[in-house]
Parts: sequence; C-alpha cells; structure tokens
Amino acid sequence: MRVCFVTNFIPPYRKTFFEKLCASRRHDWLVLRGRVGRETGRPDYKGKIDAPIQEVDNVERALGPFTLRFQRGALSHVRPHEPDVLVLLGMVGNISNWLLLAWARATGRRVVIWACGWEPQKAGSLSLWVKQKLMRIYFGLAHKCLLYSTKGMNYLASTGVPRHKLEVCFNGIDIDELLANERPIVAEALALRARESDAGDFVFLYVGGLLEEKRVDLLLDAFTSIRAENASAKLWIVGDGPDASRVKAHAAQLQLTGVTFFGRIIEGVDAYFAAADVFVLPGLGGLAFNQAMFWRSPCIGTEADGTEDDLVIEGETGFRFLLDDLASLGSVMHTASRLPAAQLLAMGEKARGVIVERSNVNQMVAIFHRTLDELATPGEQRA
Repeated sequence: MRVCFVTNFIPPYRKTFFEKLCASRRHDWLVLRGRVGRETGRPDYKGKIDAPIQEVDNVERALGPFTLRFQRGALSHVRPHEPDVLVLLGMVGNISNWLLLAWARATGRRVVIWACGWEPQKAGSLSLWVKQKLMRIYFGLAHKCLLYSTKGMNYLASTGVPRHKLEVCFNGIDIDELLANERPIVAEALALRARESDAGDFVFLYVGGLLEEKRVDLLLDAFTSIRAENASAKLWIVGDGPDASRVKAHAAQLQLTGVTFFGRIIEGVDAYFAAADVFVLPGLGGLAFNQAMFWRSPCIGTEADGTEDDLVIEGETGFRFLLDDLASLGSVMHTASRLPAAQLLAMGEKARGVIVERSNVNQMVAIFHRTLDELATPGEQRA
C-alpha cells in the first residue's frame, strides 16, 4: 500500500521510529513533516533521516485556551502520493489535518490517527467540553486510532469514540542502539557521577524542556526541604526552553545549593539517566520516563501524558505524587532518598524490564505494521 504519515515535526527520539517504520518494503511511504521555526522547548531533529521525507511550513496561532495549527501545502503534497492510508496525529486544533481527513474519507482512503489521548484544557471547563465534542468527530472519522497508553484509550472511549477503533500502542524509545552501546554509556555515567558529585551523594534528575507546564519550579521548591535534611542530595536539571531564565531565577531566589543546570543535551544524555539515582518528572511529559527506566532509574511522577499509569507503578517502578502538590512531591522525594540501596536497585531492574519487553520503538513499529495489514483486509475497512 501507499502510506502517507503527516507529523508537525520530528523530535530526535522519533528519528529511528520513522526509519524503522519506513524500512518495510511492503509499503510505499511518504513522511510529511512541518518545519519548526522558533524555540519551543521541544527540539526538532535537523540531521539526516533515512526515510522519504518532504517538508511544509508550520503556522500556529493562539486562540484563547486553544492553539490553532496549519501546515501550508499539506494537501497539495499528499495528493500526488495517492496514499491508500493516511496517518495523522491526534491534534484536533490542526486545521490542515481536518482538511486531509475530509479528503481521505471523501476519496475512500483509510485513516489512522496516532495520539496521546491527553488534553491541556482544565477538567470541567467549557473549553474542554468543546474540545471533546470535536475529538469525538475527529477520531470517530478514523478507521483506527492508536493511543500512547491505556489511560489515553479509555479517555477517548469516554468521549464517545467507538471502542472497536481504539488500540494501545505503548509510546516508547528505541533501545537497540542503547543495548549495543550499554557498556560505554555506563562507563561515561560513572565518570559523570565522579565528576559532578561526591561519594555518597543521592542524585535526583530532571530531563526535559524548561516550560511552564513542566513544573520545574515545583521541583525546585520540593528540593529545598530535601536539601535542608540531606546535604548530600543533588538535583541535576538537563534541558532548555522559553522558561529557562525564570526557572533559574527561581532557583537563585530560593538560594538553593546542590542544583546544577546542564542546559540542553541530546547526544550523550543517556549517561545522565544512567548516572542518576531517581528521575523526577514534576509536570507534563512522558518519554523521559521510558529513558530513565531503561537505565534502571526509578521514577517519580504525577499526572503527565497518560503513560504514567502504565509505567510508574507505585512502590514497584517508582512513586506517584498529587498533581501540583508541593507537600506530596516533597514526601515521595524524601521516601525515595531514604530507600535501602537494594530496594532501589530492585525497583530499577523492574523498571528496565517494562521498557525492554513492551514500551519501545520495535513494539510500536510492529503494531503500526499490523494495523496496516488489518486495514488492507476488507473486513477491517468499516467506518
């Protein structure tokens, strides 16, 4: 079949996903990606990707609680490819996606929507009610919807999207290269640990964009009580973004010691995950859990992008805290820092198993290929 995959951009962690997905000789692929022209805190991969890619310009406009998006020329790029299947992201606010969806359905093509299943609008708000009505139509027009998590799948079903169209495709990272290079990465992590901390230190790690919704300010507030009790506690912050200056100013205002801002690190970031004792995601996000868990770091998280329910299991692979609750976050950080080394190691091993066995790019690609095979079967082409 001829398949066209439309995405707003390709972050570094998606490079090998697209390469492996498009490596299948059974299908003729086109990946249509948007160009990112400004700093968003989410880096766009600029290197070579071994996949058939074309680019279009992204346009974004804020409209109250919503962000409207459009990709100029998306339809004019897709139509000459004459796809049998169109893969779209679950971005209801992308107007060009609606145009592509309408065109695909009008011309008898099959549609797959790949989505997180999480929305930023406040629960119980009018804006979320409007969004959910649009979601029911948008996702309902697809032949198949692949969701990052069990929570995302259940959420979409609750909006009225037919259950038979929904399937979990656990969001994950590519582990092949990590497995092949595990020994030198661990050696680099040991050197990093020796360079940036003292023997006996307990290292908390955050990796991600410095954005308001990531709640790094909350993490800094919680770390003040950890540091007051334990002078050997350290906090490493890896990332950059529009909120960087405010976050650093907040740390300075708190007069925090034991905090290191490393800036954005893409190549070589695995050493930081491997060197840390515990990974903390204080706000939104998801894939950083996968990377930390692969390197045997138990995780601390709250309501993020929905994947946390499948990944961060209380007392087994990590700990959960109440959304935006400083006392709750501080409590679980204290609990983690006091764990016996053997228990922390056991949690790390269990976390690693979840990623190696289930939540990785190879499994994602396999589900995508199986979905395409199903759509090629007449019985699966129902509305």
